[in-house]
Amino acid sequence: MSNDRQVLLNQIEELRQQMVESAERLGFGHPQVLRYSQKLDEVCTQTMKPQFQKKYQIDLNASI
Repeated sequence: MSNDRQVLLNQIEELRQQMVESAERLGFGHPQVLRYSQKLDEVCTQTMKPQFQKKYQIDLNASI
């Protein structure tokens, strides 16, 4: 596994833990919990993007 990918996976786990802890304290609908969820989505997308591009041989940065 590449170092960049491992960094992203570590970031995902850290964000997930922060989101869960915040949700337990503040409730699932709290803006801080939602921000963690959005950031987690962004990092997950970054992690999966190279695999998706390779599998489907597309440029996700290209304009439509």
